[in-house]
Amino acid sequence: MAVPKYDEMYNDFLITLVDGKEHDIKEIREIVAKKKKLTDEDLKETLHSGKCKYFNRIGWTATYLKKAGLINSVKRGMFNITDEGN
Repeated sequence: MAVPKYDEMYNDFLITLVDGKEHDIKEIREIVAKKKKLTDEDLKETLHSGKCKYFNRIGWTATYLKKAGLINSVKRGMFNITDEGN
């Protein structure tokens, strides 16, 4: 499987936060990658800039969920779900 587009990871990202606790982005990335059944090869894909494609896309997932009011960024790299996102 190829790295999913950012909007294809919304549900898995939110489900990771449904317990209401704060989760760091590293943990979220690991859980979403497992749910999406990404392979080591998928996770090694890079953008033209050389940065990790998956990290980039999960970052955009977080950005758009935050803009929609579904998650909070409690501090750098730490997220929790809002009442609206739950």
